Amino acid sequence: MKYTLTALKIYKAMSQETVAYSATLNIDGKPAFECRNHGHGGADTFQRIGEYRTDDIEAAIKADPPAGVVLSQYMSPLESLITRLIQLGDAEKLLKSITSRAFVFIKDGKVKTISPKRGQKATQLWFQAIQARHPELTPITREHGWDEAIQILCPLEQPEP
Repeated sequence: MKYTLTALKIYKAMSQETVAYSATLNIDGKPAFECRNHGHGGADTFQRIGEYRTDDIEAAIKADPPAGVVLSQYMSPLESLITRLIQLGDAEKLLKSITSRAFVFIKDGKVKTISPKRGQKATQLWFQAIQARHPELTPITREHGWDEAIQILCPLEQPEP
């Protein structure tokens, strides 16, 4: 199964003990649950809007956890999944932001940047000049290195013992 979040809204001002958010969880491209947390330390709530039942999806996640989803005794499998999807969304948002204003590349397993000098804009001509000066560096784009950069920015966690 492929899990994605759409309509994700994070309410930082409301987040206290947990992340306050609302989102739609899609399974194989179809809306399945409206998810939310009010940020006061309580559990996430899931309202079924599709054909899937919560118990069935939690059993599927337990049986075959998606990459990076760490099952915990303190969170339901769906909460663990949502946590990972929010982390990946944050990493993607960060990457979108920095690729628009800096030359972004991967070197030695890390995402690195070359930024324009203060007051200079990261224009297409500037990007070409950096590429000419550093032909050994391949810029991260949607077509090249994007998923690898997301995984570096949001590494897989180790399960609890």
